[in-house]
Formats: sequence, C-alpha cells, structure tokens
Amino acid sequence: MVKKKNIRMIMAGVFCAGVLMGGLGTGIAFAEISGFSYQPVETPQENFKTETVTYIMPEETDKKIGIDRFYGGTFCKLECREDIPRGQAEIFITYNENACSVALMDDVDNEENVRLRFYLDCGSDFEAFMKVKDDFLEGLRRKEIRDYQMEYIKRVEVRVNPEDEERFYWY
Repeated sequence: MVKKKNIRMIMAGVFCAGVLMGGLGTGIAFAEISGFSYQPVETPQENFKTETVTYIMPEETDKKIGIDRFYGGTFCKLECREDIPRGQAEIFITYNENACSVALMDDVDNEENVRLRFYLDCGSDFEAFMKVKDDFLEGLRRKEIRDYQMEYIKRVEVRVNPEDEERFYWY
C-alpha cells in the first residue's frame, strides 16, 4: 500500500510538470506569434457611393435637430451655405455600397427635439467572415495578421442655411 506522503509527492510532481509544460507551450506560442507582421486591408475607394438627401425641417423653429454621429473614422461636418433655402438641409452621406445600404429616419427624441438617424442594413457578421476567411487563412500561412475592419460610413456632411445653423447639433 502506498503511503499518503508518497501520493502527495506524486501529485505535486504531476502538478509541477503540468505547470512547466503549460509555460513551455505558452512560450513557444508567443515566440511564433511575435514573428507575425501587421498588414492593413484598405477598402477600395470605388466601393464608396455618395447620396444626397434633402431634409425638410419641422416648422416649429424652437425644435432642435440632433444628427447621429458614427463610430470610428467617420468624418462629420456641418456647413453653412447661403444657397440652401431656409427650413431645408442637404445631407451628403458617403458609404460603402458593397457592405451596406443606408436610410435616413427622423424620430421625435422628446417633445422639444428631433433626432436624425441613419439606419444601416449591413448583413450578418457571419456573412462578412465567410467573405474573408480564405484571405485570413492565407495570411496566417504567410505569418501576416490582417485587419478586416469594415468601413461602412465614411463621411456625413450637412449643409444648412446660416439662419438654421443653431438648430442643428451632433448627437
């Protein structure tokens, strides 16, 4: 019969061997991954399309109009122009037509404000993954880590009459 002390020594030895093997595997994985290079993937410029939407403002001049800002990298600009009629806004939106479609909706935020939102119909993440999976695997074979961040909206420009400028704000 094996004594309790011997069982404890065997268990401690197995535990130490497991920690050593885990550390060795982590070191090998880190050394392998640290040799990878970063390769950004740019969205082709011909995929971007600019649409113009004319927005008619509510007649109540005390209502503020909030415009949604977008995530990472979207350029948003509010420009005053004399040639735009009072009570109207021209909205230019540049988006990736291969990745999504865009619709402008106006919601009543509360009784005092209106909120302009751009709704994106972009498909599923799984669909986007399946489009780039072969390229991703090829990059791993070449020891390259690639960035597949999809750029949906590139630019939003709102042009208004100078008298209406104080009604707009970025949400």
